Amino acid sequence: MLRSRTSLFALAVAAVASMAVPGGVAHAADADVIAACEASMQANSGTSTITNMVQSAAGPIGCVSTVHQPTGAITSVDVSAIAGWGYTVKRTTTSVRVEFSSTAGDKVSYRIEPGKLKIR
Repeated sequence: MLRSRTSLFALAVAAVASMAVPGGVAHAADADVIAACEASMQANSGTSTITNMVQSAAGPIGCVSTVHQPTGAITSVDVSAIAGWGYTVKRTTTSVRVEFSSTAGDKVSYRIEPGKLKIR
């Protein structure tokens, strides 16, 4: 009896592990980052919050949300990244620069300020 329970458990674990993650992303947590970013982009329409998905040549790597005031000031920034990517944030009252870097050495730069957005 113990052997059959163990076999069933192993089979269930294998089935869960083989499930495809949406969007061809490597990890379920990565899919969560992307889904949360897409939801935030839709929810923020018409507000003072700007959300952008940041992409590399291989696909989405993270998300940046900023809150903008009528004065041009950026009062808040929220950044998330998929597994294998890290980031550093540099900000002033009117601009935000996020430097993403992967464990493989790839880099993507994101910069937002009043009237400008650059992702390279």
